[in-house]
Amino acid sequence: MDQESEDINSEGRWQKLYLEIRNQSHECSYKVAKYPENRNRNRYRDVSPFDHSRVKLENTENDYINASLVVMEEAQRSYILTQASPRLFYSNNNIHARRSVMG
Repeated sequence: MDQESEDINSEGRWQKLYLEIRNQSHECSYKVAKYPENRNRNRYRDVSPFDHSRVKLENTENDYINASLVVMEEAQRSYILTQASPRLFYSNNNIHARRSVMG
């Protein structure tokens, strides 16, 4: 996997890969992120978790958080990709990722 990333980088294929992923993503819905009650929970309007892979909160009235579970079987790892709340984190425009090892 590291070699694949290095190859993509050295061959300048990140833009092409991004466009391929973007085209494939049109088949996935993200309706929950666009519900009116969740609008203020999204830092950016154009960055939303897909309904099929979003992380769901437990023990709360609203289970929505702008976070996605990404499983990388080749690396035997899973990642939760998320972003800071607009109210909590004004100074940093980065999207944060937290890594966890698959069980």
